Amino acid sequence: MYRFLSVGLLFIFISCSKNSDGTQPKTVDCANSASIACAQKYEKENNSRSLDIYSSECLKGNQQACDSLKSILTDIIPLNTDYEKRTHLINITENICSKKISWGCELLYTTELSRGLSQDQFRDFFNYSYDLCRKGNRQWCDELRNNIHRIGFLRLDTATLEGIYTAGCRAKSALSCEMAATLRERRRQMSESIEYYLLSCRYGHHTGCLNSFRLILSGLTSFKSSISYYDSLKTLCQTGYRRACIFQAKALTGAWFGTKNRDEAHRILKDNCIKGEDDACIELGISFTQTGDKDKGTDIFRRSCFMGSENGCVHYAQAMATGIGMKADPASAAKLLYSKCYKSNNYNRYRYYRYRHYSYQNQKYPTNGQACGALGIMYITKTATDGDEKTGVSLAMASCKNNHADACAALLDVGIEKKLFTIDSTFAMKIKSFCTLGHAPSCFAAAKAHRISGPYFYKNETAAKNYIKKGCLIDPTNPACK
Repeated sequence: MYRFLSVGLLFIFISCSKNSDGTQPKTVDCANSASIACAQKYEKENNSRSLDIYSSECLKGNQQACDSLKSILTDIIPLNTDYEKRTHLINITENICSKKISWGCELLYTTELSRGLSQDQFRDFFNYSYDLCRKGNRQWCDELRNNIHRIGFLRLDTATLEGIYTAGCRAKSALSCEMAATLRERRRQMSESIEYYLLSCRYGHHTGCLNSFRLILSGLTSFKSSISYYDSLKTLCQTGYRRACIFQAKALTGAWFGTKNRDEAHRILKDNCIKGEDDACIELGISFTQTGDKDKGTDIFRRSCFMGSENGCVHYAQAMATGIGMKADPASAAKLLYSKCYKSNNYNRYRYYRYRHYSYQNQKYPTNGQACGALGIMYITKTATDGDEKTGVSLAMASCKNNHADACAALLDVGIEKKLFTIDSTFAMKIKSFCTLGHAPSCFAAAKAHRISGPYFYKNETAAKNYIKKGCLIDPTNPACK
């Protein structure tokens, strides 16, 4: 019985080991063959020969081999740091890329493999990416721009670099637009430079907004203004850069282009104030104050302050101290600024006394904001009597270091004669940059410093007059303009 059972099992085993047509299956001899089956076998064994076979079959047009090769390379490229292995992978992807297979080029030029490319391979990368960039492919424009420093050996001329960045800008690459603008600015092609900076701003790069704004103001304040500058300012405002909207309103208020339209200026400022732009609210209040409607201007400052705007509180305190739209009350103004400048540390601090007794102390510290700068100036000018000159300089300087332009300008204006502090290169650079960016008090303070003479502001009447011209263009109501 057992004999018949053994014979039956043997018959079943032999039958199952045959193909469907009854023939014996052929074994794959991978020693003398390079087929997909061998590649799959090597892949299971983690043998790198599978890559060579897949690559060879892929170059012959086998889509299955291409898909398998792409999948394997995507997984193993980030893991291979060995030089020989990386060289092997570079050779494979380079062969794939040479057949214009896009994913091979992406793996070769945009992954860790790019670190091991030779100069000839980088030359191929430049030609490949530049061609795609000119066709409007933003990804390759960005790759080309990011690797400009690595292909310096090609000795690209300015025209070629400009072509690269211009093509990238057409593909809506914000950084490429900014680089294209920078090259044109170096050649003093200001109109074109502003145009490309505006495109960079439109594509979402904040530095492009700032640089276009800087050049527009530079053109205005150097008395080369034309309607094109105003159009650029208007475009920048419509792009969403609200600081440009404020200066668009200033241009209409000050008749920078020969046409004064205060109602339109107020509309622009009011719209931006409603959208939450604090500076627009303040400028609207200043505009009402300058036109004689001091009560309305002061009311805007007061409401802005109560809504939590530190800038609004500073202007409201200044109006309170000088009696604009209300009875002058310097003590209350200083008290308001002190409350905005000094904040509680919000934690319990204990001071040790004898016999191990402890006492609660709630300590306050200055925030170095705009309110501190304004309070410091009140201490320096003796408008507030509860503070000394040294504390005033400390508060104003800390606020200035925190990039508050009003504090820097006021500190230079009141401190240059008394020599209350030492002017260093950083402070001088801040004042000049604030003036360039349209802060009129900085321009007037720089002019005063050039007339009195001090470190980094040497006595120069011509420079002083130029700063006054810039300041008066931005703020023609200043007494220095009369």
